Amino acid sequence: MRVDITARHFNLTDAIKSHIDEKLAKLKKYSQRAIEAHVVLTLERRRHTAEITFHIARNVFNVSETSDNLYISIDRSVGKLEKMLKRHKEKKYSKRSTKPELIVAEEELEEDEWEEEE
Repeated sequence: MRVDITARHFNLTDAIKSHIDEKLAKLKKYSQRAIEAHVVLTLERRRHTAEITFHIARNVFNVSETSDNLYISIDRSVGKLEKMLKRHKEKKYSKRSTKPELIVAEEELEEDEWEEEE
């Protein structure tokens, strides 16, 4: 996965880069098809904003968080993104449910009940 980091109005340090890489590495467990992540860090009047755009196959997820501390902004935005990815994964797998099989099984039970009563 390619990670692009952009810093606006301040200098990006190696510590910030490594922190972002660690946090985004944890998101790989939600999709093996993660293509790229673009992180924009902004400083405006003591307010730090972290915006993350995450690309997975055909889907794009955007998250933004603002706080007084840059690391808190990064952590919160990654938390939001993790929640979105978790929801997306659950939604994707819920479409593969076995509801038609359950209906067939119920019909078979009803037929068996009719046979037992006779």
